[in-house]
Order: sequence, then structure tokens, then C-alpha cells
Amino acid sequence: MQDIRCGQCRRKLAAASGFIELQIKCPRCRTLNHLKAPSLPPSVPRASRTTSS
Repeated sequence: MQDIRCGQCRRKLAAASGFIELQIKCPRCRTLNHLKAPSLPPSVPRASRTTSS
């Protein structure tokens, strides 16, 4: 779980896991917080399969 905090006043707004995009307005300072999930890491290249005859 990841704490979602206001970028202006640092108040905890939510706890979330697995979000893609989130917009939430802070009730304390009225800042609109827009968060996007970080991009996924590139996939690991796999060894090619070759059969020897």
C-alpha cells in the first residue's frame, strides 16, 4: 500500500495500491492533486531457443 499525500500541505489523502491515474482534491488546502502510476520497467530480454540437430 502506498500513502497518497497532498503535494502542497503533505496531508494524507488516501492509501492505494495498483492505481493508474488519480485526481483528488485536498480538503485542507484545496489543491487538486493529479497522480499517475510510474511506468513499468522494461521486460527482461530472454534467451532465444534454438534446437540443435
